Amino acid sequence: MARKPMTEPGYRALVAQRAVLTAEICNCRETKSGHVGRMMNPGSSNELDELLRSESITASQLGLVTQMLQFAEPMPQPESAERIRLGNGCKLERDCVVNDYILVGEHEPDCAWPGLKMVSIVSPLGKRLAGKKVGDEISLGNAPSAKPYLVIDIWVPDLPTANGQAELPLEMSELVPTN
Repeated sequence: MARKPMTEPGYRALVAQRAVLTAEICNCRETKSGHVGRMMNPGSSNELDELLRSESITASQLGLVTQMLQFAEPMPQPESAERIRLGNGCKLERDCVVNDYILVGEHEPDCAWPGLKMVSIVSPLGKRLAGKKVGDEISLGNAPSAKPYLVIDIWVPDLPTANGQAELPLEMSELVPTN
């Protein structure tokens, strides 16, 4: 499978998600081992079934996140706002409505860029946004009635913060996924 480009905050969010899911599985296993000793109690079987179901769902989610991390290619924060590329923010106007977006990788979780509308680089809009500059128009269809988007601003967003403190960019060597 090919590597999937991703912003640093997107990668960080997946790493955090993997840690939470791993902790949930450990918690399920600890709770489950306590239930095995009480199997003679009526109702403990239902609780154990629920724990097993929960552990199975969490393990599936963990598998997906781990696979996304395995093929993730974290990209450094953009240095320029000359053209839209992965990690750049942009302001688009369409039919007198203005919205801010950030161009992100295919598998980035919503929590990676709180408060910003995310556009995947593999979506029709994302594919057309990549490489555009201020003043360019982007159309999403061939119909004469299709209203184009106008790029009115491009910027390099600040990295999201954790607990009110700005996170320092990771060194690229720290971004290599662990198996």
